[in-house]
Amino acid sequence: MNFDWERLADRVFRCRLPFLDVTIGLVWGPGGALLIDTGTTLAEARAIGEDVDALTGTAVSRVLLTHHDFDHVLGVSAFTGAAVYCAPPVQQTMTRRRDEVRAEAVRYGADPSAVDEAMAAWRRQLDAAMTRMVWGAGCQSWYKTAGGRVTNNWPGPTTLYRRLTARPPEPAYRPVGAG
Repeated sequence: MNFDWERLADRVFRCRLPFLDVTIGLVWGPGGALLIDTGTTLAEARAIGEDVDALTGTAVSRVLLTHHDFDHVLGVSAFTGAAVYCAPPVQQTMTRRRDEVRAEAVRYGADPSAVDEAMAAWRRQLDAAMTRMVWGAGCQSWYKTAGGRVTNNWPGPTTLYRRLTARPPEPAYRPVGAG
């Protein structure tokens, strides 16, 4: 094992990573392994993936990114083939606020070259996903730059986006100033 994992319940674990004491989670069952947050670098994320395989006998099949702080999201590209779930602000941060993410990571002591490697891997995966979309097949769109890069913040099917965002749980909203 690369890290210390605490068993919280049957098939539920948590791990506090050494860099910045970041907490990640793991839930697994017959449908696969869900990793909650991915760490700061690809090397750290690969070590997490090795641990998940040792704990569960399976690779990470789903990743949930809880929020957009660099120390929770930059390792996501190590989990190729895993479905990634996150709120739109997380995706927007990774696609539109890359310089801010990098600056924050370096300010907190992350290795700049490791941060650059993680961000480049994310960009490559996002670009690859976008080429499978209608905009990558020659469709004219305001999402496509003059250089051919698709800037839409959702690289998946619209039906999945609708399913994930159409019906948030009621506790997600609290009326403010009603009455």
